[in-house]
Order: sequence, then C-alpha cells, then structure tokens
Amino acid sequence: IDRACILKHKTGVALQSIYISEDSYDCYVIGKYDPLKDDLYYAQLDSNDPSKGLSMRYPSGDRCEIADESGVLLNISRSATIDVICDNVKEVIVEAQESSTCQYHLVMKSYYGCPTTR
Repeated sequence: IDRACILKHKTGVALQSIYISEDSYDCYVIGKYDPLKDDLYYAQLDSNDPSKGLSMRYPSGDRCEIADESGVLLNISRSATIDVICDNVKEVIVEAQESSTCQYHLVMKSYYGCPTTR
C-alpha cells in the first residue's frame, strides 16, 4: 500500500494516491468489497473460454462529487472494474485509466485470473 494511503488510513481493493507536494497528499479508495451490501460483480472475460480470465467490478469506493449536464452536483461512489487476464505471473498491471469521472478500469495479468480444477 502506498505511503499516502497508509497515512490516511485507507484500505480497499483499488487505491489512488495523489502527491501534490512533499507534505500534501491524498488517497482515494476507488474500489472495495462491502460484505454488508454484497455488491461485487464478476464475470468471465470470454463466456466461451474461461482461460481468458475474469472481470470484477467493485462499486463501493469513496464518495465523489461530479456535475451532470445541467451543472447539478451529484454525489456518487467511485468504482473500479478490474480485468484479470490469465497469465503465468503473480501480478502485472497492464493498464489503469479513469474511463469516466470517478469510474476506473484496470487491466492486469495474473495467475489469479486462471481457472482452477478441484
């Protein structure tokens, strides 16, 4: 976990740390699992081929204020969608972007995205 997030006592599945200066920083939880809401969404990346990986959406991040088309301020939760491509590595972040305001999309490669047999 990044130093800014430790100092702000923030935890979650996906975190965004921002450094403005040496003594000015912030941290946002952009995705976490809330067992009280049980709102985690997940699906295979390819419904015909589970070996491709999976996608998980964590909607319960920190609150975010955005303006709609008419300028009215809305208070929404940040959310993160994480696509985990099956690969023989522990974890490699391939891409991370804010697809729309306060909505984040991350792509990673990991063996955690591979199917297992029991």
